[in-house]
Amino acid sequence: MTERKKSILGRVIVITLFATVVVYFATAILGSVFSHLYGKPPPQGQATVMGTQERTWCIRRLVGLRDELEGQVTLELHHPKREGDPFSRWQLWNEGWRDKLGTAETRCVGFGTSNLDRAYERLTDLHAGYEAAITTMIRTRTQVGVSLQESLQQLKND
Repeated sequence: MTERKKSILGRVIVITLFATVVVYFATAILGSVFSHLYGKPPPQGQATVMGTQERTWCIRRLVGLRDELEGQVTLELHHPKREGDPFSRWQLWNEGWRDKLGTAETRCVGFGTSNLDRAYERLTDLHAGYEAAITTMIRTRTQVGVSLQESLQQLKND
């Protein structure tokens, strides 16, 4: 059997063709993911019937706001602000979160289904419950905690 010599030009063409296909599909997939995650939300619909893209954006925004709320509540419960005004971190975050919620509600409530409207209403209720709990917790830590610290100090001095 005789061995055939493989042409260098043939190898270069095959490798180039393969690399082009791989790069094309990788770019398409990454571009789609990037656009999907970081793209601008669809423009607000003129009709009362919400389009699929806008409904999807509203649902994702709802889930994102819920996750952000629960993350901040967890932070406040586990890592309280020890210096300065104990309410400052919560209040600053809360103002920004309410602005985001207001923007999402303006865009989504009343244009979609009643289920979507109810979901945004439940998110507002969840926020109100968490806000009351955080406020009570911060007051308890500052007022009762200071009293307890003073009592412990007096016991040490006795």
